[in-house]
Amino acid sequence: MTISKVNHSHGHARTELSSYARFVAIKVNRLIPGRRASSDHIHDLMIYISIWIGVASLGLILLIVLVLLYLLFGETRPPLNLAFLSGYFGLYMAAIGFMVKTIGMTIESATKRLGFADMFVADILAICNVIDQFDLWKRFEALYGELDYAGIDASPYQARSENYFDLWQKHSHEIGALDQKSIKRITRFYTYLKASRDATLELRYWNKDTPIPVKQICIRNILLTLALSLKNARLSLTSLVDKNELEKENGYSYIKKQNGMATRVLINIGIDHRTINNLGLTFDEDGKEITLHIPE
Repeated sequence: MTISKVNHSHGHARTELSSYARFVAIKVNRLIPGRRASSDHIHDLMIYISIWIGVASLGLILLIVLVLLYLLFGETRPPLNLAFLSGYFGLYMAAIGFMVKTIGMTIESATKRLGFADMFVADILAICNVIDQFDLWKRFEALYGELDYAGIDASPYQARSENYFDLWQKHSHEIGALDQKSIKRITRFYTYLKASRDATLELRYWNKDTPIPVKQICIRNILLTLALSLKNARLSLTSLVDKNELEKENGYSYIKKQNGMATRVLINIGIDHRTINNLGLTFDEDGKEITLHIPE
């Protein structure tokens, strides 16, 4: 019973601290352009600022109390004297100066963190929009159904010279500004996307003598890694975009739709249900997670 009470107390304290952090976020909001200071990405930084402001407020209250006591009782109660008040005031002002500098650095870190989140959201959405516009799922599904045609030309399906990883290559070393979950998901998105594009390079070696099973494996590898990339695109957005803004984000809906399309195409090209389930690539046409039936 005692442990239960202690845990409840700690939970209540955390709730109050979070509430205070939200209150401070409202006040700090005007200092962070373009995004709300109450964003999930900088909640920890807002708590940090809240603690500093709380300590400064307590220090100010103590200073006021000491001044009032001095005015009421004079120097009759040691160590309450003018020298002590002057020393405390000097120490308090030094602490305030340090606090202002620290809060300024924290706000700068918050702005940088939000900037990284916005930048990767825009890049991921743009890449997924390109995949959607090129209709890659239907095109590769159609190619898979024509593999027995000896004169098939696979060159249009090869990766071209466009560099879709420019932003990732320039800023991957700075991604540590984001939370751990976002870092993992963004990294997986770009890694699987690169693997999928690299897998298309094998198409250039196809000829009339290339066995059909080899071609099938090649297409399956391309689409499996592309499906994993799209899955992590969706997960990245759920980490990078605040929950109340996610459904409003332009492009999130068609990423979910592509997740559903990926599941259908993977089934149609012969990927077994167990593999699709194990990789977490099971979605319906609306992008909702499902579980495929595995035959006995």
